Amino acid sequence: MRAEIKGRKGNQNWGRWQPPRLVYGPSLTEFERLTIKLDLRTEQACVQSEELKQWVYVHANNRYVPEWLLDKLGVTVHVSAGDLV
Repeated sequence: MRAEIKGRKGNQNWGRWQPPRLVYGPSLTEFERLTIKLDLRTEQACVQSEELKQWVYVHANNRYVPEWLLDKLGVTVHVSAGDLV
């Protein structure tokens, strides 16, 4: 007979299937979160979005913005000496 084990340790859900979760956390950049929120799925949609354009103009120097979008919008990023660390 098996001895009873009280106070089991470990993850009780280990090995059980769980549905995949939408990755929406620290692994996504603020730019990626915004494109998901605005439902922008193509480069053309990103370039045409007025809300995204305004965000890029405000945050281009301190947030990640893809280089292709900066080029298409004609935005120049100003790098200071403190950013080169």
